[in-house]
Amino acid sequence: MVDSIDSNDELRWHIMRHMLVYFSNVFSRRLSERVKGGIARAKEKGTYAGGRPTKLGKVKRGAIKGLFAATKSLRETANRYNEGKYGANRISRNLVKKVIRG
Repeated sequence: MVDSIDSNDELRWHIMRHMLVYFSNVFSRRLSERVKGGIARAKEKGTYAGGRPTKLGKVKRGAIKGLFAATKSLRETANRYNEGKYGANRISRNLVKKVIRG
């Protein structure tokens, strides 16, 4: 039996769509349970501080302050600092503002 599942066959599409929704919900619930379990274990060990880690400890404050002194623009400072950096290494205008304010 070689049948493809496409949206042209309305009956098969409705059945398949509901199955995909069901499986995605099951996956989401299991992932949530695993994350909550991991957080609970970390709390028991005393290693969980909560929340998302900040970038303030990882950025070069002197470089950001120097760029801001040269550009006087939060956006331009962030853009220049981010040149050649990807993903989590990039900074936002808000982070530039936090570094400059202290």
